[in-house]
Amino acid sequence: SEITMGRLNYANVLCHFSHSGTDDMADNTCHFGLNNFFADNGLAEHQPSNLYFPADFHQLEKCVQTVFWDQGIRCVFTTRSKLPAIQDENGNAMFGDGYTFVRGQDDIVRKGTVGYVVAFGDALYRALDAVERLKKEGIDVGLINKATINVVDENTLEML
Repeated sequence: SEITMGRLNYANVLCHFSHSGTDDMADNTCHFGLNNFFADNGLAEHQPSNLYFPADFHQLEKCVQTVFWDQGIRCVFTTRSKLPAIQDENGNAMFGDGYTFVRGQDDIVRKGTVGYVVAFGDALYRALDAVERLKKEGIDVGLINKATINVVDENTLEML
């Protein structure tokens, strides 16, 4: 209801939802996946409300720095548990120094030739583990991080 009132009044609100992970044990069933079902149910004539699910603490910092002063409703979802830093293929922090968070733009975590796994938030590090295991078995799948889950990245869609 607060989000709906914010939309109706054209308020600028940065919402943070914790406990929004996929782990039942770490994030507790009382919040388990419910917040995101209601965050993007605005009225069509009002400003959009982007939903951000950063993959790790590096991306969270860059995301908040980028969207903090944006107009409208912005929802940032995090987990209660600490997540491992996502690493690039060279073992460096993928979302660390040199990374710029771009609203609505998906991140290519690993390139692939036979298909892609699309993940977000705390599911990304698990998907990365699966993708790396498949690559070791000779299956060249890639991985996309969809940090803004309710915006279609046309470039990624074209690539897929």
